[in-house]
Amino acid sequence: MAFSCPPPHTIQEDIEHYYTVDNYRAEEEDEISFKKGVVVDVLKKSLNGWWVVKLDSIMGLAPATFLKKIENQEQVEAAQVSLQLRNTFYS
Repeated sequence: MAFSCPPPHTIQEDIEHYYTVDNYRAEEEDEISFKKGVVVDVLKKSLNGWWVVKLDSIMGLAPATFLKKIENQEQVEAAQVSLQLRNTFYS
């Protein structure tokens, strides 16, 4: 089970945005589960391949191999629109 954090009051410019390239199911308490195509904030990178990420208000460890960096704001917006459409379709 991942750990919760308070919702952000402002967007932090120094946080890198990544999107998930595949589904991942947490295997340990400190890991976070996610679906393919979700945008996450990378808060801390580790050389061991496990990064601290935030998805909505949940933080946890994610395997770096499941993440791809979003290079510009257009990619962030496109990923978010895609996720909204997918959630609407499968609701």
